[in-house]
Amino acid sequence: MGKNRTGATALTGHCAVGSGTSRWVADPRETLKATSSLNLASLDRAATPGWVGSEADARAYVAAVTPLLATLQERLFAAAKEGSSKRVLVVAQGLDTAGKGGIARHVMGLVDPQGVRLTAFKTPTEEERRHGFLWRIRKAVPTPGLIGFFDRSHYEDILVPGANGHLDQQSEVPPGP
Repeated sequence: MGKNRTGATALTGHCAVGSGTSRWVADPRETLKATSSLNLASLDRAATPGWVGSEADARAYVAAVTPLLATLQERLFAAAKEGSSKRVLVVAQGLDTAGKGGIARHVMGLVDPQGVRLTAFKTPTEEERRHGFLWRIRKAVPTPGLIGFFDRSHYEDILVPGANGHLDQQSEVPPGP
């Protein structure tokens, strides 16, 4: 492992981009980044942008990187015990049956479940409706040292009504906290 310019641990050695175990031909943080020009309708849902390996290569890569994830999770937790406010939040946004649960199982399953907080945002409850727009989101944000996984996010609470034409000047947008 090595340190990048921000001091974060970077994947190096056997898990590095373009190395023997990895079949990433470009940094996935850049290759998979959503930009303002992203057109979801034109995406090939079977594509693996930046990855040129086979499924067997992907399994080998995951096996090689799993110990690193455990180490990083342990460091995150230990840093919080020393006063760090750092935490990790993974947000999976997609339609029903889009694979959000699979992401939770496959990705979050690589780390210690005691350090993971999984939250699925369904239709707001009566209690949640009595509070501000982001109340339930803030309540679910992981505490320092933990990894949070949001199955959906607050974006859907505003985007879906807007896209369906149910949000206009007369509509009441839930107030912020």
